[in-house]
Amino acid sequence: AQAEDVDPEWLKQAMAVITDEYRHVVIHTAAGIYERELQSMEFANDLLFIAATEVPSVRGLRRRLEALEASSLSGPERQVLLNRANAKTGLSKSDIEGTVGMKAEFAIPESRAVTTGTNTGQPIVAGNPREPAGRALLDVVDTFEPSSSPSQIDTPISWFSRRKDVA
Repeated sequence: AQAEDVDPEWLKQAMAVITDEYRHVVIHTAAGIYERELQSMEFANDLLFIAATEVPSVRGLRRRLEALEASSLSGPERQVLLNRANAKTGLSKSDIEGTVGMKAEFAIPESRAVTTGTNTGQPIVAGNPREPAGRALLDVVDTFEPSSSPSQIDTPISWFSRRKDVA
């Protein structure tokens, strides 16, 4: 609810400062594509759309992609990540790709270790990096930061501290 109170001009200025300061900025947006989300996306090099394999999630993804196509935003590379991709109750990868009109570049398998990590505050890549879901997440990281070493990923980083290797 508070996101609606954010001044669009302030957001633009904040994004300019943040993207100048940090090499990687991850923004988690609301499910829809609204003015503030589009403004944030103007600063993006890559857009990663995440969907679970359930029908409502895939429909939402399709609507977001259609809204993005209708906007004037061009440039950022768009990729799709399927969460819980091997769930026996969800849609198949090929059905999802056909529905959204894009290839799903990434697939994170369903894993009890993810739920356990979420509940304990231990990221799966730090607590159980050999777990298939953890390996899949590391593959996603390697796509955006190929020089990441496992030692950098294995060490949890506070949201409020800066890594020394970040320019």
